[in-house]
Amino acid sequence: MAVNISRRAFALAVARAAEKLGKECNLKMHGKVLFHMPTCIEQMVYIQACARLGAIYCCTAIDTSADGLIHRYDDIQPDVVLISEQPAKFGGASSMQNSIWMGLCPRSCCTESLL
Repeated sequence: MAVNISRRAFALAVARAAEKLGKECNLKMHGKVLFHMPTCIEQMVYIQACARLGAIYCCTAIDTSADGLIHRYDDIQPDVVLISEQPAKFGGASSMQNSIWMGLCPRSCCTESLL
C-alpha cells in the first residue's frame, strides 16, 4: 500500500520519534536498536530517528519464529527493542512475540503512529 507523505510531515515525524527514543527509551549515540515491525512508513521514520541520534539499528522479519527472535536478541544485545503496536493480522507482531521481547528487554517500546 502506497503512502503519500510530505517531506515536512516526514521530517516532523522523525524529530518526534528521535525525541521519544532519546527521552523515553534513553537511547544514546552508538546505542543499539532492534526493530520487530512490518516494513511500513513508521519503520522508516524510526530508522531515520536512529540515524539522527547516531544509533545502530537492525530489523527482524515480522514472521520470525520465537527461537529466531531469541537468537537475534542474543546476537545483537540491543539497548532498545521497538515493537509494532499493530495487531498481527495487519502485519504487526503477535502477542507471543511481544511477550518474548518484553521478557528479554525491559526497554522494549511499542511504536505508535507519528504521522
